[in-house]
Amino acid sequence: MTDNSKYSIVIDVDRLKYQFTGMHQFCLHLYQNITKNKNFNFYFYKYKQTHLPENLKTISIHWWDIFFLNINKKYDLWHTTNQLSKRIPSKPIKLVYTIHDLNFLYSNKSKWKKERLLRSIQKNCDRADYLTFISNFAYLDAKKHLAIETKKYRIIYNGVSVEKFEPLLNEELLFDFNKKYLFSLGVVAEKKNMHTCIPLLVNNDFHLVISGQISDLKYQEKIIETAKIYNVLNRVLFTGPVTDKQKYWLYQNCEAFVFPSISEGFGLPPIEAMRVGKPTFLSNLTSLPEVGGTAAYYFENFEPTHMQNVLESGLKDFYNNKRAAENIKWSEQFSWEKATNEYCEVYDEVINS
Repeated sequence: MTDNSKYSIVIDVDRLKYQFTGMHQFCLHLYQNITKNKNFNFYFYKYKQTHLPENLKTISIHWWDIFFLNINKKYDLWHTTNQLSKRIPSKPIKLVYTIHDLNFLYSNKSKWKKERLLRSIQKNCDRADYLTFISNFAYLDAKKHLAIETKKYRIIYNGVSVEKFEPLLNEELLFDFNKKYLFSLGVVAEKKNMHTCIPLLVNNDFHLVISGQISDLKYQEKIIETAKIYNVLNRVLFTGPVTDKQKYWLYQNCEAFVFPSISEGFGLPPIEAMRVGKPTFLSNLTSLPEVGGTAAYYFENFEPTHMQNVLESGLKDFYNNKRAAENIKWSEQFSWEKATNEYCEVYDEVINS
């Protein structure tokens, strides 16, 4: 088959611009893996300053695309990979539209902003030929708030990729202490609910290491104030964003991974922690029970005594019963190869429908 006889797919990877976010990881692994499929010609729609391998075909984003995105007829399908994108191509090109979550509905945004965002997503859904969701929870939440009953859709779980590294060199270490620690990873923002982990440091010698971009200074201050109340501030450490090598070290050496988030469309960090064979403690909200399955332990509420009991009993169960292999096995169902194959099946279905 010659390149000219293949269908041409444009994939919007604009979120590569925003490093240290889940959407960056999604776009990164999507383009890295989907190009292994040789049945399509792929083009990647990106900001000019975003560097991709030279062998990949790209289309640059222009400021006027928000107002008018008229695409050359040589392209057969466009994949918008982020539900909040404002750059949607005009017809007749076919459109696949991925919805990760409607987290803004559960934020402190004004009612007006929430309604405006919801209208924008509804407009994109109306335009789309096919919808994809990264979890069943994301689909059910969208179904509750959007008119999508007649739309074809598919749930395609994200993959998980954890690269293994050699131990960190002394100059790469993030902190000096050689102590037991709980680890949490994600943007430091209200929706991650990290302040509820502070009571987990009471009556033990654990530290709490929080890694990720600090997007909300007021919320970071809330975590600090909570730590002061429990007199454990000297055992709470913010590392900021970390490299893949540092992240692997943090997963590998932690006593447990804690992720009491109250707003997720999928939840990559818990599966990454499981891939390294670590006990994983999650809230029982949004997509997390679906993603964590029977391999995770769950906080049914955020009352300190309850969370302390869940952590204590969970750690005892995990290490006494040697459940690391079970966690690794559970995590292996989330594969980028599987995910990108499923996206290609959707492309083929939409183009030939």
